[in-house]
Amino acid sequence: AFAAVAILARAAVVGIGLPEWVFPGALIVMAMGLPVLLFTGLVHHQSRMAHTVLTLTPGGSRQQYSTVTQLSVRASPHVTWRRTAIGGAVAMGIFVLSIAGYMAMRMMGIGPAGSLLAAGVLDQRAPVLVAEFQSGGQDTLLGSVVTEAFRTDLGQSRAVTAVQPVFIREALQRMQADPNTKLTAEVARELATREGIKLVVDGEVSPVGAGYLLSARLVSPASGEILAAFRETASSGDDLIPAIDRLSKRTREKIGESIKAVRASPPLEQVTTGSLEALRRYTQAVDPLMEYDRGLQLLEEAIALDTTFAMAYRRLGTMHANRGEMARARPMIERAYAYRERLPALEKYLTEGSYWGTAMGDRPRAIAAYEAALEVSPTNLTALNNVALQYLAKQDYIKAEEYLARAVATDSMFLSGHLNLVFAQVSNGKLQDARRTMDVAVRRFPASAELFSTDMDLRYMEGDTSYRQRIAAAAPRMRSANERLILANLASGMALLEGKLSEFHRIQAEIAPLARSRTVRPALVDFRNSMDSAAIAFLLLKDRQKAAARFDGLLRSSAFRELPPAERRYLDLANAAALLGRTQQARDLLQQWDTNATPAQRNEAGEERRAVQGVILMSEQRYADAATEIRAALDGPCPLCALPVLGMAYDSAGMRDSVVTVYERFLGSTDMRRVWQDRFFLQAIRERLAELYEQRGDRARAAAHLSDFIEDWEGADAELQPRVRAARANLARLRAAGTS
Repeated sequence: AFAAVAILARAAVVGIGLPEWVFPGALIVMAMGLPVLLFTGLVHHQSRMAHTVLTLTPGGSRQQYSTVTQLSVRASPHVTWRRTAIGGAVAMGIFVLSIAGYMAMRMMGIGPAGSLLAAGVLDQRAPVLVAEFQSGGQDTLLGSVVTEAFRTDLGQSRAVTAVQPVFIREALQRMQADPNTKLTAEVARELATREGIKLVVDGEVSPVGAGYLLSARLVSPASGEILAAFRETASSGDDLIPAIDRLSKRTREKIGESIKAVRASPPLEQVTTGSLEALRRYTQAVDPLMEYDRGLQLLEEAIALDTTFAMAYRRLGTMHANRGEMARARPMIERAYAYRERLPALEKYLTEGSYWGTAMGDRPRAIAAYEAALEVSPTNLTALNNVALQYLAKQDYIKAEEYLARAVATDSMFLSGHLNLVFAQVSNGKLQDARRTMDVAVRRFPASAELFSTDMDLRYMEGDTSYRQRIAAAAPRMRSANERLILANLASGMALLEGKLSEFHRIQAEIAPLARSRTVRPALVDFRNSMDSAAIAFLLLKDRQKAAARFDGLLRSSAFRELPPAERRYLDLANAAALLGRTQQARDLLQQWDTNATPAQRNEAGEERRAVQGVILMSEQRYADAATEIRAALDGPCPLCALPVLGMAYDSAGMRDSVVTVYERFLGSTDMRRVWQDRFFLQAIRERLAELYEQRGDRARAAAHLSDFIEDWEGADAELQPRVRAARANLARLRAAGTS
């Protein structure tokens, strides 16, 4: 019976999620029954011996029974096996009722056993703010380390949502406080009250001899009432993380999370790291004040200390990916993915989303991972934003807008959400909605250079010609290296749109050193500038010989040789070679791409590769096949990018009506990338449409396209003025013919 009860109790603790004290409690109850069983057995044994065994003295008289035997005889009518069994059952029943009462009180929020969710203090999925743990002693960083680990463990909860640092920074800005203000218990209470957060967790960590004493409190921010308090001790630094784990799990149980779910969460030694020093460096790296390069170094040191530190790998990969350094990002994301089973559910799904989306370019799997993350945490901004980006790449702009609207509604200070929502709304043809979103964002983020750049792109789509004046007015407030780069790229792009080639080259030359210093691949900056130079010669100057010379110079350059094969943009090079009529060279470059492309590049650029294949076929005068291949690219992430070359293919095939249809679709498209495509293709498309409409006898439309061409390039460089003069002459002729 003892063994059966012990097994049943352990099974209930593990399978049902009963409190840990149930198992030792059951053993104690059964152990308490052991003396009763022994006493019952003794009574019955002694009583039976007294009644069945006759013992005589040497003189022949009956021997007097011992005191124990006499007591046993007297007790035997009352101490029976039946009563003992009933007593044991009653004791176990009382214990079971105690468990049921405890669980009922927990579920109903009654008494000290009641959870905060059941008591109505919190709602399911409510945000919980973790204040900075105060640290005693000399180690001032220790509090931040414990806070990060505690927030990580609380982030595993499916009952509540741990408020993330990005939200804290933005909330501090709404309080008109320094976004880097330390989140002490007092500041946390004020922030939580302002933001409608109903629970704050604060605590302390203090050295005690060779170990540490940790404490945590659950506080109502509105009243300051301490709803619960817990303590744990760590015998040494090596025991600190397990102690944090125990403390956070007790906290989660009190909040109201299922005890079974709390136990099922991986321990912090896995989720975070078993190395306190690795966790220390990770905590420093994720500090918002940390410089980018120093943050990378700290994460690399953390990984060196714990080679299974999944969160550090993921963070490092994300930082590289945000800079566009995919050759460095992929290995880190792949390592994080390899240790994904060590992560809590939310982090696991986010890591899988990064792996499938960034490392492998598999959109369906990336979407599935991010949507699984949203099932765990419906308001997670990373998942909402990233799943929307995947839908944008699929051209499912409606779904993308839906997710981004949710992100902005979740956090009105989510800058990336606003930027991407504008893109989705423009892609859906909702220019007025995009303008409203942009105006709100400009009021909320007046100092954001990224937002200013997106606003300029939107104004271009809206036909606002004041962009040059706005860029000049913004220059004084753009002081950081990143802001200066953004502004310079805007200015150079606008110069190219106006045909001011010398100004474009001057700006690019001026910012090249700064751009090189901001990337681990300086050669990539020179490579892109050389590609732009060759494209300008071919598409704007229409000088095939100069374009070919610049193209050959690029292939011989040190910038090209220094780049890893996977980053040499062989698709762009193959496309350029085909446009120059170098069919075999184009095929060789395309083969180089096939050989060196990563799995992600193959998945992401499948449609683009078909477009390049189409341009090669066009150079072989296989125009129908070329058009078929290029049309396939219209289903890719950038359908706008394929339209100019599709028009060229139709033009080469003599399909004039199709050319007009494709070029008008290009001019009428609502896509934030129009400004970058227009730099190279817009004016040539207008010139060609003017010719085709004149051939149709539609002088009005021909004249309209020529007027737009002249207006944009009126101040163009001398190299382009022959085309402007020819456009003026054609416009004058059309107008004269229209009035005659």
